[in-house]
Amino acid sequence: MKDRIAMILEKTGDVLGYGAATIIMLLAIPVIYSAVARDAGHPTTWEFEYTLYALITGAFLGNAQALKHGNHFRVRILLSSLPQARRFFDALAWLATLVFGLVITVAGYVFAAYSYTNHIRAPSLLDTPLYIPQAVIPIGGLALMTQSLAHLLKGASSDADTPE
Repeated sequence: MKDRIAMILEKTGDVLGYGAATIIMLLAIPVIYSAVARDAGHPTTWEFEYTLYALITGAFLGNAQALKHGNHFRVRILLSSLPQARRFFDALAWLATLVFGLVITVAGYVFAAYSYTNHIRAPSLLDTPLYIPQAVIPIGGLALMTQSLAHLLKGASSDADTPE
């Protein structure tokens, strides 16, 4: 049962990762459009702001994939000193990541909800409601939580998918 739950959590992270990759790839379109428009004497007012939001979205959605493939920050000094305690330290790291993801999710939700209820908008010509880009923060926290929980359920090593 726990293997099935871990698989579902990882598939959820995969979907978010594919979404992140798609967003990052599509960022070329408005950048190219803006460069051509600027060269033609018609600069855009929206490109920088929206590509910045899209880049941040891609980074937050890619959290689960980075964690799944070991592309995250690790301190290995204890692992090299106490290799027999590796499973304990791995579980502790995944648990800490899960708690961190929970904090990011809750704080991000509060942040976006505050902007929504107080009608906070970007101080730019586009006047973007800030809760829209801020909503990505709790989604990124959820991505981190799903993958760390999947690792905890599987008992995965912190180097499970990465070569030494």
